[in-house]
Amino acid sequence: MRAIDQFTNITAPILTGFIMSIGTNMMSAIFVAVWNIVSVVIEYRLLIRIYNKVPQLAVKHVKQDGKSTVEPIQHQSAEILDEADEGKLNDDPNLNVSRNSLKSIDVEVKTSPKAETSVAVDNQSQDVKFHEDAENDDQLKSTISAHTKSQTCSTVCKKMFSAFIIIKNGWRVYFSYKVKFAGLGLALCYMTVLGFDDITNGYAYSQGASQLVLGLLRAVSALIGLAATIAYPRFRKRIGIERTGLMGFTTEICALSLCIVSVWLPGSPFNLTNPQGSQATFSDPSSSEMVNVTTIHPANQTTPTVFISEQKNLISLSVLMAGIIVSRFGLWSLDLAISQLLLERVEQQQRGVVNGVQSSLNMILDMVKFVLVIALPLPRHFGLLVILSFASVCIGAVSYSIYSYRMRGHLFHFDRLCRCSHKENGTTLHRNLSVESAENSYKVNNDSTNNNS
Repeated sequence: MRAIDQFTNITAPILTGFIMSIGTNMMSAIFVAVWNIVSVVIEYRLLIRIYNKVPQLAVKHVKQDGKSTVEPIQHQSAEILDEADEGKLNDDPNLNVSRNSLKSIDVEVKTSPKAETSVAVDNQSQDVKFHEDAENDDQLKSTISAHTKSQTCSTVCKKMFSAFIIIKNGWRVYFSYKVKFAGLGLALCYMTVLGFDDITNGYAYSQGASQLVLGLLRAVSALIGLAATIAYPRFRKRIGIERTGLMGFTTEICALSLCIVSVWLPGSPFNLTNPQGSQATFSDPSSSEMVNVTTIHPANQTTPTVFISEQKNLISLSVLMAGIIVSRFGLWSLDLAISQLLLERVEQQQRGVVNGVQSSLNMILDMVKFVLVIALPLPRHFGLLVILSFASVCIGAVSYSIYSYRMRGHLFHFDRLCRCSHKENGTTLHRNLSVESAENSYKVNNDSTNNNS
């Protein structure tokens, strides 16, 4: 799936640019809309086909811990009322209404041999029992009515706060697994501007990059991501999932270090103070020249003085883009590793809950990125965003390292390194001893030869 995603990232800009070049904007918009509708129909048909071919998708396995399932209280109370009205609850002695007593009295009257002589006494006792049963029925109905009203109020409150209860239970389930540290590491990779999104593209445009160059760089980035998806199964087979994630974070951090270096290279607009005034950079996408406009506000003049100078220094931007492109290999490797961990290390009946919380966490940190961009909107602030993004990725690597250490008991095989170093030291010592012994034997042979001569 990731390979298909990267392939579409390569072909989609090329196809869209070709259609926009041969037609009008209206025709391009109609083509994109029709393409989306057709794609949705094909996607739904494929999902239905997969669902029909895999019967296990229609079965949800739930663990039974010996406790019987209980229906919601409101359904139970409604059934109680219906059964009480219909006289079906005959097992409860409190619900034996007057019809049972009447039937027993009628049977006694018909079967008793002294019915004629004791009819008056029986009628009086019958009236007393009837009134007592009627009072019991009224008390029972009032009790059930009060119980139903209280349950209705609780049901309304539960419906009002059901969404919050579901969210709370989902986060509780998510944090009950050890894989939460790996998921947090993946989510922190979303709080970054070091990617080919609208923010980075806008910054590149402001620094003089053309649309053609950015399109080509994005295609190269997708190719590297495609290479990562192809290489991932081999890495997983040879070194395992946890080590593949560590390798992905290490590769990404090493590549993003170039982005940190680019902040202080020539051509970078990084400036947090700017006491001279406001500086803005404008570029013409059709040309490769960049014009730097600096506005100075003297203290004794009301009209600002504007100095315009041409500048063409893309060293900082080039190093930034190089770091972003190379980091795609590590990013897609760790993304695949953590996604598979969230499937294999989570119980089947809770995978949907855990992955849903993971998606929410990813979107929350992505929203934090946009909040930071709103707070630091100028190109001269982009260097600070780069530093914060790099720090977020490093914190994500630390979080994933905690998970890997808890699962494997170590991060690196330091014992093997020590063995290798001891082995090398032993080999060097053995070589030195052999050389010394050879020199000594050579000296002895020379001495004996001289003595013989």
